[in-house]
Amino acid sequence: MLSTESTRGILNEPTVDIDPEDLMARAGEGSGELSYRRLMLLELDLLRPRVDELPLVAAEAFAIADGYWTGGVGGPSDLDDSRVACWRYLDARMGSSTRVVGREAHLIRALICVLSPSEDSDAWGSAWCFADMLSGA
Repeated sequence: MLSTESTRGILNEPTVDIDPEDLMARAGEGSGELSYRRLMLLELDLLRPRVDELPLVAAEAFAIADGYWTGGVGGPSDLDDSRVACWRYLDARMGSSTRVVGREAHLIRALICVLSPSEDSDAWGSAWCFADMLSGA
């Protein structure tokens, strides 16, 4: 479960249990654009301490997602292009983008959750996938 005090800095442990229901509660009630954006910001904050563990393509994707969700930099197509680049990296590295083995693959799959613009995504699905992937990293 997430600390109720902060999402920053809690990932110093080898594994962290993240409760997707807690993520959703912290993002706020409802399924609107603002709630989805808050969820993306929480997920970014949880990934931020691990950016240095990401390969270059994923670190660049994180920067694009961070700019999009925090500052309105870029657009949905930038998120889409970054998401595709991460999937392709996993395909090349793991032999399949759906094969999730090891810390790097779990982190990239968690990152992919913040690379979907809200009109294309399900907040609950993102929270559950993100929690599962980051908890496995």
